[in-house]
Amino acid sequence: MIDIYKLTTKTNKMSLLYVEDNDMVREDTETMLDIFFENITIAKNGLEGLACYESAKYDLIITDIKMPLMNGISMISKIRESDKEIPVIIISAYDEDYNLYNIKHLNVEAYITKPFVVDELIATIHKVSS
Repeated sequence: MIDIYKLTTKTNKMSLLYVEDNDMVREDTETMLDIFFENITIAKNGLEGLACYESAKYDLIITDIKMPLMNGISMISKIRESDKEIPVIIISAYDEDYNLYNIKHLNVEAYITKPFVVDELIATIHKVSS
């Protein structure tokens, strides 16, 4: 069992970039993430997410895949050109083989399908922060 207090002690020092285009999903997930992270930057699409990444340092990225302007796979690919190590968690409603094939080479920590189980996300955050 994960000790939430110990986890929040670690994650509160981390900075998070959260990229999600769906307003309702973004707001609900951000409310949950606020428990763990004091420093969260929100982007509404991959292009915005990439711009945020290029202007600040983050310890973790959580992103959707299917978004306007630039999808999550393209955003992660661009980030991986300069940073092979930053942990990335994908939360997506799409679990098609195409997406799974395309992220294989991107060194993604986890691919969580929507609607996601909060415990699965917490376990992944725990793994990344350890």
